[in-house]
Amino acid sequence: MSNQKRLASDNLIILTQQTKLIPSEGGTINLADGISLVVPAGALASPAEICVALHRRDDSILFHFEPHGTVFKYPAQLTIPQTCWAESSHNPTLHTYYQSYEWSQWQLASFVTWYGTPEVFHIQIPHFSSYYFIRR
Repeated sequence: MSNQKRLASDNLIILTQQTKLIPSEGGTINLADGISLVVPAGALASPAEICVALHRRDDSILFHFEPHGTVFKYPAQLTIPQTCWAESSHNPTLHTYYQSYEWSQWQLASFVTWYGTPEVFHIQIPHFSSYYFIRR
């Protein structure tokens, strides 16, 4: 079984895009539907302008983070409420793929950790790429 996945660009709906200057003391970017990205204090060596674009397709959510290649000293936390998906599940599984700026293939993101509750997923993002989350 391959860790690569091709994703078509059709049926992709852009929900929102936010850009914010995040100081080295950390900060939060709030997006649509209660989704947020928290960059903890000390994660960035210096202030950085962070851009997060949120897209949706069927049972998946895609995030495009910039600037690409940003690596955090401490992972940023992405919070996605379960209500962002049409169907509810008591024991959801989150499949995570990422796409580096260096190649166009989607790779299974084994370095991304998450835990889910009936209300929300909490996802640790160690660096910026594009991420594709499928809840099953």
